[in-house]
Amino acid sequence: MRKAILFGASKQGEHAYDRLKSCYKIIAFCDSDKTKWGKKFCGVQVISPKELIRYNEADIIITSSYYREIQSLLDLMGFDYSVFNYNYDLVPSSKKLTDKMKIVDFGKYLSNSAKSKIEGLSFLTGGSSLLDYICIFKMLELTEAKTYLEIGTWTGESLAIASEYCEKCYSISLPDDDESIVRHFDEINNKDNFSRFFTRNKSNIEHYCSDSRIFDFAVINDSIDVVFIDGDHSFEGVKTDTANILKVIDFNRSIIIWHDFTVGARKHYRHDTIRAVYDSMPDEYHENIFYIDMTMCGAYIPSKYLSSLPTAPKRNEITSFTFEYDCKILKK
Repeated sequence: MRKAILFGASKQGEHAYDRLKSCYKIIAFCDSDKTKWGKKFCGVQVISPKELIRYNEADIIITSSYYREIQSLLDLMGFDYSVFNYNYDLVPSSKKLTDKMKIVDFGKYLSNSAKSKIEGLSFLTGGSSLLDYICIFKMLELTEAKTYLEIGTWTGESLAIASEYCEKCYSISLPDDDESIVRHFDEINNKDNFSRFFTRNKSNIEHYCSDSRIFDFAVINDSIDVVFIDGDHSFEGVKTDTANILKVIDFNRSIIIWHDFTVGARKHYRHDTIRAVYDSMPDEYHENIFYIDMTMCGAYIPSKYLSSLPTAPKRNEITSFTFEYDCKILKK
C-alpha cells in the first residue's frame, strides 16, 4: 500500500481521509496553520510544510479548499502532488506538463495583425476578459472560420462576437432558467437573469439548451472550425466536454480554445483543467497544446497555423495597448 500525506487538516481533509484510507497508508496530515502542528487530526500527526522533505517516499494529496495557494507552495518547493477535488476524485498535478508547454506570444501576434473592433462586453462576473474575447476573434481570423461551437454561453458575449464573423454558430449551454444561472446573476452580480442576452436576434446561431455532459453531439451535422469550451470547469467536466468535442472537429484544421486554463491572466495554471485537457487529447497532439499569453485561455492549434504564431514571450518585452471606448446602458 502506497504512503500518502494529506495537505489540509480540515473538513475536506476528513472526507479525503475516509475515502482514501482504504487504498493509502495515511502517514501524516500537513497544514500551513502553525496552531495545528504537532497535534493529531483523524488520529494522524499534523506536520508543517517544511517537514515534507523528510517524507519523499509518500504521495502528497491536497485536501483543502485553498488548493490553489497550496499548489503554488508545492510548485515552489518542487513537489509533485495530486488534488482531492469536490467530486472526491484525485486529480494529478499538471506541473510536468506545464513546465514543457509552449506559450503563444499573443502580444507580438496582435502587434503584427490588423486592428479589431469588439462590441457588446458587460464585464459581469462569470464572463471572460477583453483579451480572451480578442483571442477568440483572432483564432476565427486565423482559421478563416465559417463555423463556431461554444459550450457554456453565459451572457452570450463571445458567441455574439463569433456570429459577426462566422456563417453559422452553435451553442450548447444550460437553459436560461436553470437554477444555478439564475442564482449566479442574482447573488453574485445583483442582476436580473441576462443569460444569452447578447445573442438575441442573431439568426445564424443555433441554441441547444442542454447539459453538455449528456448532449448528443451527433445532432450537429457540421464540421466545426473553432470551438470555445467554457462550461463545467471541474476535472470531469472539462474532460467530458473535450472528449465530446473531438467528435466534431478536424485535427488538421480545427482550433479548440479552453477557458479557465489559468486563474487570472498570470500563468497561474489551473491543474484540474490542464490535466483534463491532456487526458482527453490523443498523445500525438499534445505538442500542439499552447497557453495563450496574457489571457485565461489554452488552445489546441494545428501545425498548419503555427508559422503564423510567435511563441516564447521575451522577458525584456511587454505589450502596450491603446483603447478607445464607447459605453451605453442596455435594459433587459
